Amino acid sequence: MSNLAAIDDATLYAFLDAKWGGNSCEVCGVKEWSLGRTADMPWAAVPLVNAQNHMSSAYWAVVPVMCGNCGNTKHLYTGAVEAWAATTEGKSAIEELRKLQLNV
Repeated sequence: MSNLAAIDDATLYAFLDAKWGGNSCEVCGVKEWSLGRTADMPWAAVPLVNAQNHMSSAYWAVVPVMCGNCGNTKHLYTGAVEAWAATTEGKSAIEELRKLQLNV
């Protein structure tokens, strides 16, 4: 992970649109996803367990994505978002979303 603060909402929403494709919540069937983060808490840490079932010092940085209807929550791995955002597809999708946001 290079710079978690650099993953802004536009990048996350562009990733969700590209990879989730508007999927409905598997619990309630509603398409109402929101990011579970704030300016002072932009991501969460999921600790990893080693082969001996002990907590290690390693973790995954994730952003909670929550269903606005039923509260079903998923954790979006920031490493996957960063890797996608660095691709041509990712850069183009993020740029398009930012253009749309400016025209609203």
